[in-house]
Amino acid sequence: MGIYGKRYLYVMASEAGICRVSASTGPGAQLNSLQLVSDYALTVIETVQVPVGTANKVKARTMELLKGARVFGEWFKVPPETAVVALRLAMAEIAGRSTRGQANE
Repeated sequence: MGIYGKRYLYVMASEAGICRVSASTGPGAQLNSLQLVSDYALTVIETVQVPVGTANKVKARTMELLKGARVFGEWFKVPPETAVVALRLAMAEIAGRSTRGQANE
């Protein structure tokens, strides 16, 4: 499907002890550009490919689940594992809504 049909959601961890949850068409390129301006080493911990139509919904739900730990923007003061669990939970919730919506049609 290429970049027009799929998008990546990812969890990135910083040596500073914060994690980023974001969406991109190329997480590797995103990592490289952020690393250039960061004083700390960054690592992509989890990457999942999702349909473009659900990417923003999953990202928003993940950020909502982590909102109590928000540092700024897309960065949260949580262990990487916690961010990954939030991402997977958000994906399951959004997928569940999609299938329920299709079943009701």
